[in-house]
Amino acid sequence: ALGGDGGPGPGSTAVSSAMPTMNNLQMELRKCCNHPLLLRGVRDAELEKLQDELLQERGCAVVDARAFRHEVGDRLLVPQAGKMVLLDKLLPKLRREGHKVLIFSQMVKMLSLLAEYCKHREYPCETLDGRVRGDERQRAIDRFNDATRDSFV
Repeated sequence: ALGGDGGPGPGSTAVSSAMPTMNNLQMELRKCCNHPLLLRGVRDAELEKLQDELLQERGCAVVDARAFRHEVGDRLLVPQAGKMVLLDKLLPKLRREGHKVLIFSQMVKMLSLLAEYCKHREYPCETLDGRVRGDERQRAIDRFNDATRDSFV
């Protein structure tokens, strides 16, 4: 049972702090639709689970940081969200054909995940969000529009 503040109500057990709160159900559902790693606590839990899996698969005590980052992209970023699976199929074709891609999102955290994905796939990208000052924003736009540069996303 939930209390009036969205927390555990009387007679219920306390919910782990790693679990997403449901104070704003609509926002939590938006996050889930964009990517499950946007939900609070999910990323840390999935990273820990992935590390344990890799240690078991490889039979070693430590996983190389570079290999781990690669596995994060292949196992967590892409396959856990349908939008990322679609992007992963579309972007290589668009890149081969010489297109440039603009991706819009109202969520800064989603833009950060997309930037992480672009780094994983080695796609040059520019990120424009509310944290980018006006002069740097214009330089990023100019870099993206410059035909001599390799900007893609």
